[in-house]
Amino acid sequence: MKILSKIQKDLEFDYYNRYQTGPTEDSFIFESKPFSYFLLHKHNKTCISLSINSKITDQVNENDHKHSLVLNMPFFDNYGHCLHDVIPKLLWYDTKSDADVIYTNGSELMNSLLNLFEIKFKKIFFLEKDTKLNTDKIAIENHPAYHTRDKEKVRLLKNIINKQLHKLCDNQNKKSLIYCTRNTSSDAFHGRKMNEKNEEEIINLLKKYAKQENLHFVLFNGQEDGKTMSHLKQMQIFSNAKVVVGPHGSAMANVIYCNPKNNVKICEFSSGTEVQIHGGIFNKHYNFLNGNLLEEIYDYYLIPFTKGSTSEVTDIDIDNLKDFLNIPNLT
Repeated sequence: MKILSKIQKDLEFDYYNRYQTGPTEDSFIFESKPFSYFLLHKHNKTCISLSINSKITDQVNENDHKHSLVLNMPFFDNYGHCLHDVIPKLLWYDTKSDADVIYTNGSELMNSLLNLFEIKFKKIFFLEKDTKLNTDKIAIENHPAYHTRDKEKVRLLKNIINKQLHKLCDNQNKKSLIYCTRNTSSDAFHGRKMNEKNEEEIINLLKKYAKQENLHFVLFNGQEDGKTMSHLKQMQIFSNAKVVVGPHGSAMANVIYCNPKNNVKICEFSSGTEVQIHGGIFNKHYNFLNGNLLEEIYDYYLIPFTKGSTSEVTDIDIDNLKDFLNIPNLT
């Protein structure tokens, strides 16, 4: 991964040493004796809690397990986080955990992605209602929102995605240059829209470059006919990407669908040393959120937002984008 900037502090920032470690999950383990059973409570689609029944006479014969696990993970109903946080962890726990059964929260969005990837879990169940549970031991893990992702967990999902690219995507199409915009999508929350004049200059520059390099230019906002685009179509669009550019946001989460065979180049706008409009210094981008796996399979570049950027409106130095487009053998 390389930072493109005219600011010396940006170029000298020690990204890899700064973000080697981070918060980890809290884990609590309970033994069943002398209790009769445990009761799992589903709370407003946000978390699962546990209560204990101590009446020995009140026995439950269903849901009988030796070792159970409850996973409380945030953002299981957020598109980007499902891709780089939730589903990779579920794949890992389903194959590596010594628990007999694992309970966690699900969502329609996540079900859609699991169907697209043809993922079927063996141990994991999505809790839909309060459930009585007979178990010798139960552990609860509460996972923090901010943490350092595990590259190998993400790789489990990326390997599955690569197989689906072969099955579901037409890789014979003309290769694309995709610009991900936050400015025209009703799905883009939390501000961080690009300054309109700055974005107009970015788009014109990218269109010119795409025409010069015989690439299909795609202005992508994640929607079709004013509604969220199907996950399959988003996969198909990004499977043909040769170059992807844009500010950090859920549209850029789709870079996980890029086909490594296309020698993909990605340029993401992120917070640098001069201003942190979200996250810390150079840690709110999809290479970091995917455990730095993406820099192994694509060429990944970051451009910092300018000092005058805010949480509502952002800019970049257009010369940094020109430097990206002038990289030898970019396409």
